[in-house]
Formats: sequence, structure tokens, C-alpha cells
Amino acid sequence: MSEYKRQRTHLGEFEVECFDVYHNECPCRAFIITVGKEKILYATDFEFVSYDLSKVGITVMLVELNYMSELVSDDNDHIEHLCRGHAEARTTLELIKHNSAKLHTVLFCHMSRSGSLDRAKAEALIPEYVPSWVKWYWCKAGQTYQIDSVPF
Repeated sequence: MSEYKRQRTHLGEFEVECFDVYHNECPCRAFIITVGKEKILYATDFEFVSYDLSKVGITVMLVELNYMSELVSDDNDHIEHLCRGHAEARTTLELIKHNSAKLHTVLFCHMSRSGSLDRAKAEALIPEYVPSWVKWYWCKAGQTYQIDSVPF
């Protein structure tokens, strides 16, 4: 994936730009959704995001925080898929850290249920990477989150 492949379209008041992210051999996309003054990064099913998004001015992130490498068991049948197709906690936190200039909200989603993510341990890492002015939440199925004037 050496080329920044992207597509952009408009859907009503939303501008949606998609771009490739690395996920094993499977093509996956992340999205930057612009609506009003908000620029929302939606990224799941990625091992890493290889692009510099710091000039985009992301205000909200809905991002995968899937597992912690120290909790992955060698006898996990899906270790290859987990580690090459999903975001390790520090990978996601680094993404946030390097794109936080205008950031005000982070929603963590697509979290592992296989025992390879300890939310308490992940929360202990957050202050090192996420600026104090940024609100953050663990997403819950069926929950709605208010992002300024944009409900998600």
C-alpha cells in the first residue's frame, strides 16, 4: 500500500472521504466525514494508519482499540488475524496523540472480547496519549453519543 488511494463523495450535508488502511491481505477503508465544523475519523479493522492526517484537523475520532499485545496468548487460534488485522491499544493511542490539535472527542469501538483487552489497563495508558481537553468514551452497542450538534 504505497499509494494514498482515496475517494470523496457528498451525501447531503456530509462530505465523505475514504482511504485504504492496512488489514492483513483484506482491503479495508477508513473514512473522514465532514459535516458542519466537524471532521470525524472513522477507522476500524486496521493494523495501522500509514498516512499523516495531522493537517486534516480531525475533531472527532471513532476508532478501534482492539487488543493489548501483552494480553495476547500464543495459543490464540486467531493470533495472526488479531495482530495483523486489528489495532493494538498503543497504535490507536499514538494515532490520537499525533492528530489531536483540534480533537475534542474520541469514541473507542471494535474492542476485543477474547480476553486480549483489559479496559482498566488501557484507561491507565490514556492520559499519556490523549490530551486532557479531549472527552473519550468506550462505545456501547445501541448507545447514541452527542458530538456537538451531530448525534452519532
